[in-house]
Amino acid sequence: RSVPAELLGAGEGFAAVAFWRDDFGGDLPQLLARLRPEAAEPPPAPAALPAGTRAVGVWTRVSLPPDAARPGLRLRDEHGLLYEYVFAREAVEEDADGWRLYVTDLARPALPRARAPDLTGALELESIFLVVRRFAAAPGRATALLDDVLAWPAGAARADAVLVETFESLDRYESITGASGAAETTVARARVERSGGGEAARIAFTYDGFAAGAVACACAVRRRPCPCSPAAPSSTPRGWPRATPSPCA
Repeated sequence: RSVPAELLGAGEGFAAVAFWRDDFGGDLPQLLARLRPEAAEPPPAPAALPAGTRAVGVWTRVSLPPDAARPGLRLRDEHGLLYEYVFAREAVEEDADGWRLYVTDLARPALPRARAPDLTGALELESIFLVVRRFAAAPGRATALLDDVLAWPAGAARADAVLVETFESLDRYESITGASGAAETTVARARVERSGGGEAARIAFTYDGFAAGAVACACAVRRRPCPCSPAAPSSTPRGWPRATPSPCA
């Protein structure tokens, strides 16, 4: 689901050119000062895939029926272009506690379908999301645990996986609400016993019977605030890759 929106911005010189009634609206410079972002430490750098990575996998455990949900991910290349992947429905491995390992081929992105990223260049993990299909279940809260993200070079064996992300820290991530409605999506650390123990990312969201194939929630990389260009076109198509790399990549 989506709604139209119009974004308006005020530049730093707005107070000098605006026609403003102080007797109705108060002191304009003081009002604009509240909009000035506070200085903050930049977020940690995103997790990077080793050069030459051909396949990526992620361990997940979801509190939904076995075939009701599958993970996906988005990668960002060195030019700021995004590539989206949805993992195959069948997990390549499952343990006794319900953890499933899903793997995807980076040479076959879901978006854009016509072109894969340069697998010899730098690729960063931009987000991990969950795609939920429609199934017979009452609406309610659901949780997804995300643990180790693994990478394999071309021709590598299962044992040659490189550990990319462990989710021991969530400082670089924020939660994103998908098609699950207005209910808040939260991301937090959770203690797990898989592979000797450690931390995992726990995403809680609401399942409310949204359309099949909808993105229910996401754990996305935090980026520093980016100034908006007043000349930015309003007809940018929805999807990837972006025509112009982001100056805040």
